[in-house]
Amino acid sequence: MSDEPSAVSRQPSAIAFAVRHLSFVILILLALFPLLTSGYPTIGDGLNHFYRLAELERHIAQGDLYPRWLATLHDGYGSPLFNFYSPLSYYIALIFRIAFPLATSLQLGYIVALIVAITGAYAWARDQFDSDVAGLACAAAYAFAPYLYFNIFHRGAYPETWGLALAPWVMRSALRVTFNSSRFDSLAFAILYAALILTHTITAFILTPIVIVYVIANIIISNQLSVISDQSSVNRNTQHAIRDTFRLFIVHSSLFILGIGLSSFFILPIILESQFIQLNRTTNIIDLDYRNNFLALSTLFSLPPNFDPNLVANFMPASLSLAQLVLVIGNWLLVIFLARRNLQSLIPNLPLFILHSSLFIALCFLTLPISQPLWSAFPLTQFIQFPWRLVGIASLLLAMLFAASISQLEKINRNVAHLSFVIGIFAFFISSLSWTYHARYETLPNIITPQDTTQYEIRDNQFGTTSNGEYLPIWVSEIPKAKIENEKCKASNIKLNEDEVKCDSSQEFVLTINRFYFPTWAATLDGNPIEIKPSSPNGLITLNVPSGQHTIKVFLQPTLPQVAGAILSIIALAFLIIYSNTQYAIRYTHQSPTHIPQPTHSAFRIPHSAFISLFILSLFIVHFFSPFRSSPLIPNPVSVNFENQLELIGFEYPPSFVSGDSIDLKLYWRAMEKLDKNYSTTVQLADKFGNRYGASDSQHPNQTPTSRWSPDQYARDSHHLVSLVGTPPGDYRLLVGVHEKGKPLSVIENNAPIGIEYEIGKVSITRAKPQPSGAMKIVEVKLANDNVESGDQLAFTLLINSGDKPIKGLTASLFLVDTKNRPALNEPLSFTYPPDQWTLNELIRQPFSVNLPPDLGGGTYRVGVTVRDGEGNIITEYAAGLITLTVPQRTFTIPPISHIPPSGHDFKDSIRLLGYDVRDDSIVVYWQSLKPVTKRLTIFVHRLDSTGAFVAGNDLAPARATTSWINGEVITTVHPIGVGNTFEIGLYDPINGERFGQVFVVK
Repeated sequence: MSDEPSAVSRQPSAIAFAVRHLSFVILILLALFPLLTSGYPTIGDGLNHFYRLAELERHIAQGDLYPRWLATLHDGYGSPLFNFYSPLSYYIALIFRIAFPLATSLQLGYIVALIVAITGAYAWARDQFDSDVAGLACAAAYAFAPYLYFNIFHRGAYPETWGLALAPWVMRSALRVTFNSSRFDSLAFAILYAALILTHTITAFILTPIVIVYVIANIIISNQLSVISDQSSVNRNTQHAIRDTFRLFIVHSSLFILGIGLSSFFILPIILESQFIQLNRTTNIIDLDYRNNFLALSTLFSLPPNFDPNLVANFMPASLSLAQLVLVIGNWLLVIFLARRNLQSLIPNLPLFILHSSLFIALCFLTLPISQPLWSAFPLTQFIQFPWRLVGIASLLLAMLFAASISQLEKINRNVAHLSFVIGIFAFFISSLSWTYHARYETLPNIITPQDTTQYEIRDNQFGTTSNGEYLPIWVSEIPKAKIENEKCKASNIKLNEDEVKCDSSQEFVLTINRFYFPTWAATLDGNPIEIKPSSPNGLITLNVPSGQHTIKVFLQPTLPQVAGAILSIIALAFLIIYSNTQYAIRYTHQSPTHIPQPTHSAFRIPHSAFISLFILSLFIVHFFSPFRSSPLIPNPVSVNFENQLELIGFEYPPSFVSGDSIDLKLYWRAMEKLDKNYSTTVQLADKFGNRYGASDSQHPNQTPTSRWSPDQYARDSHHLVSLVGTPPGDYRLLVGVHEKGKPLSVIENNAPIGIEYEIGKVSITRAKPQPSGAMKIVEVKLANDNVESGDQLAFTLLINSGDKPIKGLTASLFLVDTKNRPALNEPLSFTYPPDQWTLNELIRQPFSVNLPPDLGGGTYRVGVTVRDGEGNIITEYAAGLITLTVPQRTFTIPPISHIPPSGHDFKDSIRLLGYDVRDDSIVVYWQSLKPVTKRLTIFVHRLDSTGAFVAGNDLAPARATTSWINGEVITTVHPIGVGNTFEIGLYDPINGERFGQVFVVK
């Protein structure tokens, strides 16, 4: 095949250009197809960017062209958001606001970003390898990189997407400056580098060292090969190489400085004023701590995961394309095989392969847990937050490795290269589909008012359009509960970032302005500057106003770092303009092996029919087969109703595990209606006596607040349940519960509550490995509480090592001794795991709850546990510490009661229901103890309908446990529930759900 352009390609017409680039256009359309049909991603940070764009537009409409302070955010108190957060990508989206709604404008911003990313990857690889085929290969690999789709469809990371779009252009311009330092290339690098900083600072932070290493390596590679290529004048070429290296170092350093200078108006305030915001909030939360965001190697190179359209939320991995890695390795093996008789021909290209591979491997390494020491050594890296963010740039380097393999194949066998290229595009597209599937996005309004923004901040807990409030000024330690009104002042002129008020007072007073204080604020009193201060703890602007009539004006003015940064940017811009009108270039005495090519358009000689067929086949597969998109069957289907709010519909867990080890469980839930509360779930590991040996809580099942669930979807709730060390072997119950801020929901069966936990099944725990040999000893006695009341339970856990010799007739007891060393209590302890079943050197955990006598006197007691053999000899003893025992206040007087049962109502002759008072939204119940009870009972009040069916309920453990009630004592409980005309009152044992006595029913 000839390298000359075809007759069509020589035609200077738009049609010829379009035909020649048809393959590239088809590639872009294929990559954009998921985004064109998705709508604007409202997932992750998507809504934050939407409301930020609305606020930016509002400010620009009022003449504030670069609003560092957004007045509406933080519930109208204001936020210095764009003083610290890169703003450029939002301005790009605003261009489309001329003709489109806000959400569509942001969606178009994503589309343009993808186009920029694809064309940038093409241009970089084409210039690096002097091949249009390599350029198109790189563009295809980057276009279908899973991380790009992950960023868009599953994170809503709009600015980061733009950062990754500019990254290949920065790399390309760095390459061109190295080998073709024209004015245009130099200016392009400085401008692109500044644009990257202004688009996404974190991406710029990640890419900068990569660009530096890349440039230095390219210079070294070029100069070494140049010297080697002309052995006749090695000394002269070496001198030229050293000279050129030094000159290039100066040029690149200058361009880096110029790029930083252009963005100084943004960078300098970040450096000098970030001390005034609560930036630590970005790293002091577990989910944002880099140490918790490394990837497993299997996740980094994940197979395409299944997307379940009926699942509340699918969490896709931040992965590289396994298909791309496999094809890169396969291509290079093929290159070695095809060139096996002339392997020396590969040597000139080996340094570039090593460079790209090294950068790729380094980035992959830094995403793995093994790299944590390196992250810890450089504190600034913690602001990256997620090591998996490096996958974005690693995806670009992997695309370059694919382009390099295609370029090398093309030099050996063009047909093989083109075949590998076409296979690659199809494989990349299919393997990326999992990341293009997404949950249904919200429909957003076309017009956003300040009230809408405030409602969003409160509804979604995104104060200041951030998850953690990191842009709150440091003086705000407590969010104001309401706006402050001052009767002495009246607003006369209120603007977005300016307040004018007129005050009239007979005495001096402190005026509070409902805006957060920040150094950029200033004020005048009757036209004269006046000092402002932040209030405590709300951080609002305050100023002292003297008596009389005054006009106070509060307004924004640039700070010194903002002014200095703007001046530096103006200087850099002036230098850029001057430099653009000068002629400057570095001249080489040798031809670089990676010279900048004149495009041959060889890539576009791949038959367009292959691309068209690939395009049609891909859309056909997506439409009719939707690979990696299915809803699996729910395992172990059940239907457990938690107060008509959540329904447990299935579960799965392994049948057994080792004591002290853990199991992973999955619970499957469904919202029974659209919920307005956020419920949490719990799984408890309990023995047959109700003792707990492990628990797992999920604040947001499926990592999604239940208020966001749709009733036509289900949630997969993952739990990691760890059994406590020393858990005895045996069968244990797995108990599932639901609660809202600690308040449990009842399980409803046959329209009546039957308890607050549901047993999904049993799991078998096997013995752990024996402990080191030694005598029996108590390892630990851990008190649950060192402050208890008379009649309450003293709960503690005993951890004992059985030792290396069996002991018959083993017994244990708890003792209490007062401050005068007088015995106060000696209570036998009963092991639920009998000592005669213990094995040698076994570690046994045993929880105990001892009911303290209700008449035990108050004071300080020493607590200990003694273990004896069958003959009464002490084997081991452990001093658990001190407890403080208090005697509760008691009343024996029956108060006036509105409703008294005519014939009285006693529960097992132990507790009497004296009566109740009904209020609009609660009921007060009066009790009297007839004799001691040994169980800590829970009280329930249920509202019933006319048929006696359950409507709503309130379960309440008394403030003082029923075990502490003494004969004749009167107790009052208040239940926050409107009971209506029909309700029931009763008691039950929360451990097993058994009711205590006969329920009292009112009709």
